Amino acid sequence: MTTHLRQRQIGPLCLAIVLALAPALAAEVPTTTPALNLPALDEAGRLETILARFDQAQASIRTLEADFDELKELALLVDPVEGHGRFYYATPHQAKWEYLQPEARVFLISDNTLVQYFPAEKVLERRDLRAANTNRLFKLFGMGQSSKDLEDFYVISLGDDAGAPPDTAGDATDGGGFGPPANTYELILTPRRRAVEKRVSRVRLWIGDQDFLPRAIKVEEADGDFTYWLFSNVRINNELAAGVFELDVPDDVTIHKGISLFESSEGSAP
Repeated sequence: MTTHLRQRQIGPLCLAIVLALAPALAAEVPTTTPALNLPALDEAGRLETILARFDQAQASIRTLEADFDELKELALLVDPVEGHGRFYYATPHQAKWEYLQPEARVFLISDNTLVQYFPAEKVLERRDLRAANTNRLFKLFGMGQSSKDLEDFYVISLGDDAGAPPDTAGDATDGGGFGPPANTYELILTPRRRAVEKRVSRVRLWIGDQDFLPRAIKVEEADGDFTYWLFSNVRINNELAAGVFELDVPDDVTIHKGISLFESSEGSAP
């Protein structure tokens, strides 16, 4: 795999973490909160109400693990690429995307270190971070953050149908099984900062209308590429397996200093 193709495969993953609020994925949680009467509110009132419920859900998360299915459309490729893997998160600053298909690869943030690992190529990329930069990275990534924190980086608005019954035949992607889930509200995140705007045009985020946790995420990049995730088998606040944020790397793996996904945009790297 060339370095450029790595950037196109892993770069959107990083940007999805940047924008996609992955630690607040939909899970089997009590749905006893009162139903919202959104049609009675104006657009600003609807957005404020939905974000207040989202913040309550986000604040409750200490650990999370989930399966994810991914659909990626790249200008470099004729056909979209589907992937599958597992996501892990623990407060305050640990996260791991473990791809199982179509090829094994790992993106890990732990102990003030960013790591990308390509087992088949026997290549590991590593970048050390200062503690302050790790905190900034997670804030930028939307991990464990409130909507107010996210508004430092993004303008948050409602999708056209927020407050109305969701249309499960929407146009989230052209992939047959990757449309927006039922019973959700759509939020649109538009970058405020030029460093992010150069890479991402917007993010579409569908959150459950009962638990207010994300069900699906679509990252639309500035060059027209997109990546879409659906999440399932989510478990929140369970004890994660020992060593989940550690990598068992063979002795013959080549280790590079630096992360290839940042090579083309060092000015925006953390």
